[in-house]
Amino acid sequence: MGLLAFKISLVLLLVMPNILCGAISMTSQLDHQADTLLRRKSSLNSFSYGCLHTWSKRSSPCDWIGVTCSAMVPHHHGPNPNDAVQVVANISLRGCYLEGRLDHLHFADLSGLYDVDLSNNFLNGSIPSIVVYRRRKSSKVGDKSKSNAMVSILNFDGKIAFQDILDATECFDDKYCIGTGGYSSVFRAELEGGRIYAIKLLHSVDYTDEKAFHAEIQVLTKVRHRCIVKLYGYCSHSKCKFLAYDFIQRGSLASNLQDEQLAKELNWSKRVAIVKDVAQALSYLHHDYDTPIIHRDIKSSNILLDCDFKACVSDFGLAQTLKHNSSSWSTIVGTCGYIAPELSSTMVFTEKCDVYSFGVLTMEVVMGKHPGDLLLPFFCRTEQRTKLEDILDHRITVPTRAEEKDIILLMLAAFACLQICPKVRPTMQQACQALTNRICPTVILRPIQEVTLQDLHDFCRIIQTM
Repeated sequence: MGLLAFKISLVLLLVMPNILCGAISMTSQLDHQADTLLRRKSSLNSFSYGCLHTWSKRSSPCDWIGVTCSAMVPHHHGPNPNDAVQVVANISLRGCYLEGRLDHLHFADLSGLYDVDLSNNFLNGSIPSIVVYRRRKSSKVGDKSKSNAMVSILNFDGKIAFQDILDATECFDDKYCIGTGGYSSVFRAELEGGRIYAIKLLHSVDYTDEKAFHAEIQVLTKVRHRCIVKLYGYCSHSKCKFLAYDFIQRGSLASNLQDEQLAKELNWSKRVAIVKDVAQALSYLHHDYDTPIIHRDIKSSNILLDCDFKACVSDFGLAQTLKHNSSSWSTIVGTCGYIAPELSSTMVFTEKCDVYSFGVLTMEVVMGKHPGDLLLPFFCRTEQRTKLEDILDHRITVPTRAEEKDIILLMLAAFACLQICPKVRPTMQQACQALTNRICPTVILRPIQEVTLQDLHDFCRIIQTM
C-alpha cells in the first residue's frame, strides 16, 4: 500500500541504443521509484483501505486508484512522438484519512506531475517545493518561497498549511486579532514574502456533521466575484477550525462609518459605488452562481473596503447553500437590526431575507449610521413626513444635483427592500439592475429638499419594473 507512485521512462546520461534496451531500463527505473515511494508511504497512516488497496507492486502505478498518467517526451529527446513515455500527471487522494507529515513526501522525481489533491486528510508540515513548482510553471524547482507555498497549500483546502498559520499568528496570539464576531475571531497572518491573509478562527469546533461542514466550505471556495472576499481554503483540525480569506486593507464599512475622519473620506460617489458593489455581489450569489447562496448576515461589519474603496462582501464561513424553490430551517444567525421580520415567526431563510438586510444596509450608508427607529413605520404604516435631506450624513459635503439623483435612487431601492411582506420585495437582481441603470422615476425626480420619506414609500415599488 503506497501513497504516491508513478510510471516514468528512464532519462539517463546516454541515448537508448534500441527499443529492447530502453524498455528494460525504463522498467528498472520504474521499479526503483516505486520502491522508494512505498518506503516513504510507511511514514504515513491510513485508516481507509478504499483509496489505497490497489497501491502495491503487483500492478502498474498507472492502474492505481487516484493516479492518472499521461504521455510526455523526456528532456533532450526532441519533438519525436515515438520518444513519449507514460508519466504520472495527477494524484488525487482526497478524503482518504491519511495522517502524517507532508515534509516526508518528495516529488522531485515526478517530472510530469502537475496536480496533487490531498484535501480532507490529516496532514501537516510544510508543503514540498516541487508541488509549488508544478502548479506555478514560471517558478524554478529550487524555489521554496513560503508565500508561494501558501497559495498552493490553500488550493489543497488549507489544512496542510496548519503550521504556517500557527507560526504567522504565534498560535493565534491576541496581538494579531483584528476583529471578533459571534462565532469567530479574525487574525492577520503575514507569511514570509509579504503575502497577508485574514484567518477566521471559528470559536466552536463541536460540529455534529463534519461532512456537511466540509461540503459547504468546498462550495464557498469556488465562489469567484470581484465584490466578494475570496475564500482560499480552510483547516479542519481536531483542535480548531479556521478559514483563510484574502486580506482587505481598509477594514469594515462599519468601522469606516463610525470613525469621524474615515467617514469624511466616504463621499457620496464612493457610497453610491459601495451600495452597487454589494448589490452586484448578492445578485451573483442569489441568481448567477450554480447553487443559490443565501448570506444570512448582511450588515456593515461584513462589508470590507479595499484601498480603492471597492466593497467586498465577507463572512461566508457559515453561509447556507440552497437549491431553487427550497428553504432552510435553522436557528437565526443574523444580527439584530438587520434580520428580516418574518424570521421571528417562520424561521425560514430565503433570498428575500438578504434583500431586507440589504435595504437596512443601504439606509445606513446614506445616513452614516443604522436607521434605527426609521424602520418602525414599515411595521405600523404611519405616514413619514420627514424630509430625505434631514436624514443624510451631514459629515460629508452637500450632494451635487447628479449625486442627489443617485441618493434618491438608493433610497427607493432601500424602501422597496424593506417591505414587510417578502413577496413584495424586489429580488437582488431587480435591485441591482435598477441601481445600474440609474434611471430615476420622473414622479420623484425633484430637488432632494422636496422629497419626503413618504414619497419613497409611495413610489418604491417602481424599482421592480426599472
